[in-house]
Amino acid sequence: MMQRALGVLGGAIIVLSGTQALAGGLQVGRVSARPGQPITVPVSFTAGKGDAVTALTVDIHFDKGLINPRCAQGAVIANVDKVVRCAEVDRGQIRLLIFGFNQDPLPSGEVATVTFDVAPNWRRRLHRLASEVSASDADGKPIQLARKSGTVRVGTR
Repeated sequence: MMQRALGVLGGAIIVLSGTQALAGGLQVGRVSARPGQPITVPVSFTAGKGDAVTALTVDIHFDKGLINPRCAQGAVIANVDKVVRCAEVDRGQIRLLIFGFNQDPLPSGEVATVTFDVAPNWRRRLHRLASEVSASDADGKPIQLARKSGTVRVGTR
């Protein structure tokens, strides 16, 4: 019985020691919009424990009622000499790249914004902004991040 208990405890220690703490998280904002108006959605990063994130790639999937997507640098990016670039890679999908030639870690805060025009005839309801994220450290090693998708509520403020 004692041997079995030690075996279970040893297995638990191995599993726990192999588990990495998440290196932070990424959240796409929740905003309200009116049909025919532009909206700006914040994209925020939270630094966590473990490896420091130095670059991010974020894909945001959106409904066809959001048109003309464009991005801008968030407030915390200017302080670490990084840039934000984006492109609509597919209908309803925009990809943001946040990177720099330095190895400085990304600080917590708003790293980017994405502005959309809301189609004038867009339906009044809650629309999801699904997100995917990949991150890397100064050596290019992938880092796992938690993520939270955003929403656009049309028809209310």
